[in-house]
Amino acid sequence: MDWNKTKTIFIVIFFILDLFLARQFMVKREANQLEMISERTVEELLQDANITFKESPSSNEKAGYIKAYVHTFTEKEVNSLKDQKVEVQEEGKEIHGEFTKPTSLPTSDETNKLEDFVKKNMINGDQYKLIQIDKEGGQITFAQLYKQKPVYDNTKTFITVQLNEKNEMVSYKQRMLEQFEQRTEAETVKSRINAVNELYDNNKIKQNSKVSMDLGYYAYFPPATDSQILAPTWRVTVDKDKGEIEVYYVTALD
Repeated sequence: MDWNKTKTIFIVIFFILDLFLARQFMVKREANQLEMISERTVEELLQDANITFKESPSSNEKAGYIKAYVHTFTEKEVNSLKDQKVEVQEEGKEIHGEFTKPTSLPTSDETNKLEDFVKKNMINGDQYKLIQIDKEGGQITFAQLYKQKPVYDNTKTFITVQLNEKNEMVSYKQRMLEQFEQRTEAETVKSRINAVNELYDNNKIKQNSKVSMDLGYYAYFPPATDSQILAPTWRVTVDKDKGEIEVYYVTALD
């Protein structure tokens, strides 16, 4: 064997490999720099439009697609409910409850007290988070949580509490999901800034708006069966210049 020739071949191979790795490093560094420049430019654009964030616009959260199934309430679960008249509908998939005594809305610390009320009076109530209090519409909405992230605006899982003319809680409806499965590996989601910029580019957010954002899950396609795929999603609440509130959903994965 010609060792000099073999040595030369190895030197050439390692030289080419070094060039390739150096090139990959440069490409990755340039991509990171461009992303930083892009986000900084977008942030400046939103600042110029006087669009402010109620939370820090930076984020480093991770999430992936999940699958879940509609829960059928059992007789044991229904019998555990106290101080209310309960009807089970939709083949056991929905509960309608009417409280024996109306309960007034709390005058302070609304979120904690309402979530505590649901925890004590509904099945697996500790799995739900307060989303909206609509006194004009006479309804309070709660969303089910998966790993502390809410499943938004979903016909297969919710708790809606009805109010009477005295703003007292008198009845509710409940649906629930179960058997959550992680369908894709969690990855870093789209930044808050880029999500808001998408809405701004599409004229959904105007100048002088205040933005509040939460990461959760959303079903973009109505489920045809009792299972559904849920995508990581930013829920963007926009407080517009004249006090008008709008809610938008932006997919959190590119």
